[in-house]
Amino acid sequence: MRKRNKSLFFRILLLVYIFLLLGTLAGGLAPYLDVSVLGYVQFLPVGLSFLIPLHLLAAWSYRGSRWLLLAALLGLGVSVWVGMKDYRPGSSDPIPEGDLTVVSFNVRTFEYQNARVDEAAELIRSLEPDVVCLQEFRNHPINEEEKADSYLARKLGMKYYRFVTLPVHIHGAVIFSRFPILKIDTLYVSPKEINSGILATLALPTGKVGVANLHLSSFHLEG
Repeated sequence: MRKRNKSLFFRILLLVYIFLLLGTLAGGLAPYLDVSVLGYVQFLPVGLSFLIPLHLLAAWSYRGSRWLLLAALLGLGVSVWVGMKDYRPGSSDPIPEGDLTVVSFNVRTFEYQNARVDEAAELIRSLEPDVVCLQEFRNHPINEEEKADSYLARKLGMKYYRFVTLPVHIHGAVIFSRFPILKIDTLYVSPKEINSGILATLALPTGKVGVANLHLSSFHLEG
């Protein structure tokens, strides 16, 4: 009886591992799939690097079975491959001269603290961007003359900016630019969403360029 229970336990473990292995393979394919087909699969690559120890353990545990060993090694290879792309050590690649530098930053309503606005300005200014896209931006009064958008524009040295928000929410999306903003389109994902976005057309010396600042949903996916 004990032997039978032990055998059943290991079968359940094997089924769980096969399920995780299929998730690993789907996560490896996710970047090459259309989001409209299997949207939630796009979240899988984020956790694949954490499955590396599990695949190592499975490869050692199932080393007596050729097919299970190969499957575990395949899962290990996919997890390592995705992990190396997502968590590369070292600094980011240098930006070639002449490219447009864009910084995107979720400021989380500045946590309702004016000091956070100055901290964000200092961080962004150190990156020397051409365009700044902020999400969850709360356009509250900083002083008697300025709200957060005009205050931050002055701090960043970017006189071109545009802020949009949904009427029922206190935060929205804002774009700051060193270049003139020729046109603005607002993007409302769904009436039920808390998220919005801006599509801006900028006038660069080399011509027009479009920049999209989209606040992706933190809670659920809409159509």
